[in-house]
Amino acid sequence: MMKRIILLLFMSLFIGNIFPNNALDYFHKTSNFFINGDKPNAKKAIAEALRQFPNDPKLKQLANAVNKLPDDKNDKNNQNKQNQQQNQDKQQQKQQQQQSAMSKERAEEILKALEQDERDTQDKVKEAQAQQAKRYRVNKDW
Repeated sequence: MMKRIILLLFMSLFIGNIFPNNALDYFHKTSNFFINGDKPNAKKAIAEALRQFPNDPKLKQLANAVNKLPDDKNDKNNQNKQNQQQNQDKQQQKQQQQQSAMSKERAEEILKALEQDERDTQDKVKEAQAQQAKRYRVNKDW
């Protein structure tokens, strides 16, 4: 008999904690949904809470915060847009890298061409100096 009474007490405490029975319980239930990001359940819970306690100021403030949340459809659309934007950014980065890679190749080609021009110029200078040295040689007949 005593076991049944204790069991009934525990069950009544447990059942009492499951179902909210005052505005504060609804507030906590809804705020938990809100904080955990469960938007649909938060909206349902706040609607039920306001039906039970329409004049509670905390519930009204929480209702304003919950109603400012975008719907899941909007979230999916926003997420899709963000994904598309990220993909476009990645493609632009790849293109810029390819362009910079091509410009590096082009820079190397230009550098090689400049080096070749420098070699040609040095060769011409050496030839000119050699020709001048030949002209000014004086053969002395003593």
